[in-house]
Amino acid sequence: MKKDFLLKKEELFELVIKTGKKIYFKELSVYWLSSESFQVGISVPKKLGNAVLRNKNKRQIKNIIDTYKFEKIKKQFVIIVNKNFIDKTFEEKSKIIKTVLKKISKV
Repeated sequence: MKKDFLLKKEELFELVIKTGKKIYFKELSVYWLSSESFQVGISVPKKLGNAVLRNKNKRQIKNIIDTYKFEKIKKQFVIIVNKNFIDKTFEEKSKIIKTVLKKISKV
């Protein structure tokens, strides 16, 4: 995934979370704002595991987004992972993120 597609600054995370629309699932909470470009920020809370596990899940989410070429969606996203997501296999995670982002792209 290109670095241009990542939200890194805390101010941008807060802006998307406070002013954006939100959708909750068992595995994820997703916040988004309409924008001129595609950007995504991923958050895995410390309660869910050690740094290795959190970074693994972030890498997997980035890989899934890169694989399905969601860059066409002109929105800024913040994806917050829940406990149920970490317990899933990669294929299940892939299906979850694919359906979530397709649902949001139609909104």
